[in-house]
Amino acid sequence: MSAHSILPPSSAHIWGACPGFVSIKDIPEQPPTPASLEGDAVHDYGGRIICGGLDNFPKEDEIHEETGVVMTSELREMSLSYANLVADCVRRIPVRKGGVEKRLEIPDIHPKCFGTCDFHMISFQVNQIHVWELKTGYSEVSAFENKQMLCYLSGILHKYGMIDTETTVFFHVYQPRCFREKPVDTWMFRASDMRGEINKLKNAAYQALGDSPQCNSGPHCKNCDGKYICKAAIQAGAQLYEVTADAVPLDMDDSSLGLQFAIVDRAFEHIKALRTGLQTIVENRVFSGKHIPGYGVEYKYGNRQWAIPDNAIIDIAAEYGVDVTKKGVSSPNQAEILGLDKEIVKSLVARKKSQKLTKNIQQLAKRTFYE
Repeated sequence: MSAHSILPPSSAHIWGACPGFVSIKDIPEQPPTPASLEGDAVHDYGGRIICGGLDNFPKEDEIHEETGVVMTSELREMSLSYANLVADCVRRIPVRKGGVEKRLEIPDIHPKCFGTCDFHMISFQVNQIHVWELKTGYSEVSAFENKQMLCYLSGILHKYGMIDTETTVFFHVYQPRCFREKPVDTWMFRASDMRGEINKLKNAAYQALGDSPQCNSGPHCKNCDGKYICKAAIQAGAQLYEVTADAVPLDMDDSSLGLQFAIVDRAFEHIKALRTGLQTIVENRVFSGKHIPGYGVEYKYGNRQWAIPDNAIIDIAAEYGVDVTKKGVSSPNQAEILGLDKEIVKSLVARKKSQKLTKNIQQLAKRTFYE
């Protein structure tokens, strides 16, 4: 059985809105980042503390064996705080079942959908389900209608045979690095209220593994590794860039102006970073001889420079009766002025060759907007 689901709950916010995401080919496998490795380490130690108590609390600067992450005071505090929050929740719920990092089958969404929930707990006595997710990033993740957690909810209802109309659900998202009023975002609701959202995920899952899944652009593209090769995302991005060229209204009030500028300024920094990364990739491929539609290479040559050591130039020039030692060794142009034959100079010089990326605007625009 595969260790990874083709319909992972962690990507439900993408394939739930864009079924074609699952079928996009040639998405480069992304290596783990330092941030993701830190998250893995904090999750692991947090789970160990929940299951085995403080004996599993990492020491200062202890190295996590699987990721190689050094457990700083910040990371240790995050894992301990997460474990304490979960433990406090557990103490308040009578007669409970659940698990830490337990695989959940989610057949009511799709037979190939499964995932590992950070922590889940159920109680038949009070008809409650609690689902916990630990997020170590800085971007806010809301518990409200969280697609990943809705997948887990579907799996939990199926596993334990709970009746959704009689079950109260609590989604808890713990984000110690997110700058919001409280580090834990909790959303309470009746399980049956989410039938519609779970059905949407089910429909998207079956479309994703169907014959012709459709790609749709939207906010989910930000977290999609396939956005650089997805036609829907590329076309939407091109249209967005065109919108940025629209005239700015001059009659905005101060509040609207400040908000608009802050949004554009932040987007501008993201676009600059995106452009720098893409430019490096395009240049490397074009300069190595590959064909990137709409782009080419222009070669430039620098000024002539002597290709052999100065003392050799002096000796050769002296053989032809030319003194090139005035104020140091003369440049190739100065040597010619002093009387050294141009053909001789030509045989002794070299020019540095440089490459510059060029673009064919008409070809690029046609490919982007009219294909």
